[in-house]
Amino acid sequence: MSSYDLSAYLDVFEELRAEKRWSESTDIYRLVALTLSGLEPAGIGARLREVSETLRKRSGWTDPLRSTVRHTVSALILLNGLDPAEFHDQVKLVRKGFRQRRMQRGNFYETLGACLLVLHAAPEAPTSEALDRTKAFLKSWNKAHPILTGADDYPMAALHTNLGGEVEATSNRIEDIYKALRRAKFSPSNVTQLTSHLLAVSEDEPEACVARFLALRDAAKGHKLPVRSYGLSDVAILSLVPGETSTLAALAAELRDGLRAAPKRPSERIAGTVAMSLVVHEALRRLGSQSLEAVATLPALQAVLAAQQAAVMASSMAATTAATTA
Repeated sequence: MSSYDLSAYLDVFEELRAEKRWSESTDIYRLVALTLSGLEPAGIGARLREVSETLRKRSGWTDPLRSTVRHTVSALILLNGLDPAEFHDQVKLVRKGFRQRRMQRGNFYETLGACLLVLHAAPEAPTSEALDRTKAFLKSWNKAHPILTGADDYPMAALHTNLGGEVEATSNRIEDIYKALRRAKFSPSNVTQLTSHLLAVSEDEPEACVARFLALRDAAKGHKLPVRSYGLSDVAILSLVPGETSTLAALAAELRDGLRAAPKRPSERIAGTVAMSLVVHEALRRLGSQSLEAVATLPALQAVLAAQQAAVMASSMAATTAATTA
């Protein structure tokens, strides 16, 4: 894979940054720009703000879509050409369906899971079967790992629901990957469970997909790319696209350095996250219609993971502001 031109991403980011409010983290817009980097940059900031404002005005005070996370969701709405009001209505209906099924309340993560179900079904509404399957996945994972499984698994349950695999077979595959990660000295943690959920998208045998993931992690670590916490999620997703692991890591490092050399440069961690995501986007662009449906879902999944990071950033920024003004 040859060098990637950063100009499209940077042009979109600058358009988005021009609409940023003082209270919002610039890094949130770096992540949002990933989703929108394939669109025409002119006016993209204003269009995102319009969709975001629609979600904010339609959301209650405790609704996650009223927070800055709405920008990430708005980017997915824009990318897929959906009506934000209709999208929000569908998300509320899916969450109501979760309540009717007596599923665990998860507010933020539950909302992200609902967003994935709505995106996949659009322009139709998610089916009752899709909600039943989401519940079945969560129940299956809770049986295997009651301490680790919780509301934060809603997005992964929605992902595997959308992919259409049989619940028991998919859950068994995830468990085999989890055990392979444990044999590789990964701790019994939420990060390890999330990694197993992501790697299960691969069509390789569990041992093979874990071996590829570990090789890419080591190559990324050699280039000083982020390989801890959310960084492992980025590595797991990157391992799902074709290419030599050493080549993928080297390109990601090249892009990170390019991002760090640009004006308003990001931190090394954010630059590494963005760089690995851009490599995935470029690989999917080159594959085009040849990409498998499972792999083609990765940009939406990246956006949801980015929304989780955005929530952490927003909380951190709020805590810093409170401490400063106290």
